Amino acid sequence: MRSISILPTLAPVDSLKLFDYETAAELLCMTSVALRNRVYRNEGPVTTIIGRRTFFAANDIASYIDAHRRVPNPVQTANLAEVLAPVKRRRGRPTIAATMARQAAVTRGEG
Repeated sequence: MRSISILPTLAPVDSLKLFDYETAAELLCMTSVALRNRVYRNEGPVTTIIGRRTFFAANDIASYIDAHRRVPNPVQTANLAEVLAPVKRRRGRPTIAATMARQAAVTRGEG
């Protein structure tokens, strides 16, 4: 009788490592309560439930981190002065015309 090995088809042992809420939260630099809230709202990493306990696989945490990476937008040197200059607000209540202009800019997607 010939034995078939399943082990080479599985992922490496490090990727099968499971973490509990506290350890996974430390890896993600958040509290365990925040991680529980994200999992409850289906915004957190994929969970693995064994019995009554919930775990997070190392691959799932890594893919969650990769999915939330942001590439910073390059700032053009010509617009650097505009970006760094503080926006001065007028004192008091805004005028009706200023309010309508701001609402129009928001609906156009400019602000």
